[in-house]
Amino acid sequence: MKFAKYSVYVIIFGAMACSSPKIDNVIDVNLQSKEAPSIDINHVIPLSIQDNALISSHYRLCITSKYYIIGEIKKIVVFTKEGKIYSVIDAIGNGPGEVHEFSHFWADDESILIMNVGKKQILEFDFTGRYVKTTELSHMYGNFARFNSIYLFDDQVNMVGSDSILVIADKEMHMIRQEIQAIAKGYNYGDNSFQITKEYALYLPSFNNTIYKINKIGVVIPYYTFNFGSYWASMEDINRVVEVPSKDSSILLKYFKQNDKVSFLKYIDSPDWIILNFEKQNYIFNWFFNKNREQQYVVKFSNNEELNSLLQYNIVGTEGGLFIALVSAFNYQNIEGLPKINISDEDNPILVFFKLNNP
Repeated sequence: MKFAKYSVYVIIFGAMACSSPKIDNVIDVNLQSKEAPSIDINHVIPLSIQDNALISSHYRLCITSKYYIIGEIKKIVVFTKEGKIYSVIDAIGNGPGEVHEFSHFWADDESILIMNVGKKQILEFDFTGRYVKTTELSHMYGNFARFNSIYLFDDQVNMVGSDSILVIADKEMHMIRQEIQAIAKGYNYGDNSFQITKEYALYLPSFNNTIYKINKIGVVIPYYTFNFGSYWASMEDINRVVEVPSKDSSILLKYFKQNDKVSFLKYIDSPDWIILNFEKQNYIFNWFFNKNREQQYVVKFSNNEELNSLLQYNIVGTEGGLFIALVSAFNYQNIEGLPKINISDEDNPILVFFKLNNP
């Protein structure tokens, strides 16, 4: 299968709410910076290929201590740390151990969890791909994460029926409480971001420019807010647009584009850096903020141009102090500074591990 020449892999991320963080946590985003951080390539891992394990479109990368797990709408593929295929989960259907699609899943060192879209269920699998059990839910959700002894559910589509969009549940998946008031209820224009560390979880809901931090007992506080100035759609703008009878999210996206607003906000957080990925008009931006120096850098590009820098690709994760980009085999040879490897255009993507440096 051949990849689109200039495809950019997007990982589950985007967001919004009404709480306001302390002023010290607000970053004024400068989209005019021409500078970009330098990078040091550490190593690359080509992902093995077989007929039932082709990654044609990337939805999410989950990293455990032993595996890299990549999910797309038709399958989940478990790779070893060497990039070898360990197992494939691809049972689509309505029977036991089968799901409607695989776009909403979570994986950690315990197991792989899949939200059965269209049903109020989470299916659990082990890393060999063996079906373990099904847990019935009181409501249907989309994105979710497991953190410590709690579960975090994203209720962007308002299945619970309240004004809150973050549902916190116990280890049996029973709802404890809800947090963060929604603005555009009933809308979810993409995967939203949960990022888990050993000490806390991070959450960025749709249409939001605030990342929230969640501790091990489920206490939620604002972490960082990104001020885009006139490029950000206000709560009043969004509420006015979503008052139309249709719940078609394309109405909002059309509004964002016509009014030069930022959309599809996603992020990666590390001890030293925050990376944002977003769209504005016909351009894609990768924005880098160094926490120690409080400096920011911008890489701006479009899908119509040849992508020859690793910083023009979406950064999909972080591990061991390194960032990870997922690059299609077709595009790999066009990127400057990458080691030569023996691949064909139809091969599975390559994980590229690198370090960010200040210029």
